[in-house]
Amino acid sequence: MKPKPEILIVEDDEHWIEHYSRILKHCAIDIAKARTVKEVTSMLDSQCFAGVIVDLELPGVKEPKLGGFEVIDVTRRRNAYTELLVITGHTEPEIVDRVSRAGVGFIAKHVEPRELILSATSMVESWRRKFGAVEIVLEKFTGVLPILQSRGHGKQAVKITDEYDIQDLLHFLYKPLFPDVVVEEYTLKRAGKTKRLDLVFKGLQTVIETKIVRTKAHAEKIADELDIDIRGYVSHPHCRRLFCFVYDPNHYIKDPRVVEKDLAGEQSQNGKTIEVEVMIRPI
Repeated sequence: MKPKPEILIVEDDEHWIEHYSRILKHCAIDIAKARTVKEVTSMLDSQCFAGVIVDLELPGVKEPKLGGFEVIDVTRRRNAYTELLVITGHTEPEIVDRVSRAGVGFIAKHVEPRELILSATSMVESWRRKFGAVEIVLEKFTGVLPILQSRGHGKQAVKITDEYDIQDLLHFLYKPLFPDVVVEEYTLKRAGKTKRLDLVFKGLQTVIETKIVRTKAHAEKIADELDIDIRGYVSHPHCRRLFCFVYDPNHYIKDPRVVEKDLAGEQSQNGKTIEVEVMIRPI
């Protein structure tokens, strides 16, 4: 079961927080709450939200009466993928124009329930599309290889010989879509001193681990290797969703769909849970 997207409601009036929460309680989302700019900043440093719903009239640091604009700024700096929605009683043209120029959705109080539900649904759909794009690139990975491996005009073919080749190509494919994607070294705590280079999407709290099946003998060990690695990723600071991408060009793995099914799902440790997906390609 995939984790629910989470929406953060930022409002200094508890009445409105509870009102919005009641409206959204039947949506397939989890709801977090904050009442100050400082609280929002702390929460954004530790987790990712599909959307932030904010009232403009908050006590801020730079803007004592309109701290909601500070929430917009800090959200954009922390996570470019989080959708923003303003709910406010301020309908003055200059305020509406400022919100519009910030590229933020706008709803005027008093809120119609249907309008809020539609806006929240739109934020969640946008968030899911970003996650979907991560998976689509992995699904299409083997489709681009023939182009690189059969280059014309006397150009040298690009060969995939190890995990580093896979990581570099994936990094190249992802960078235009996800500017924050980086290759990071991580030591798997549950796997002793083992170090891995992973693709990390901090703004989505998503990590991709890559493997290549080298021989038939290696294929027989791959499930055990993955099992150990997956348990180690629960403690990864930027991982709440893990893709294990296994490139098996010679189809050495017997019953790859069984391996995928056996290893996919939730892994929990010390109160933290990550969602794991295993993809063995080509099919």
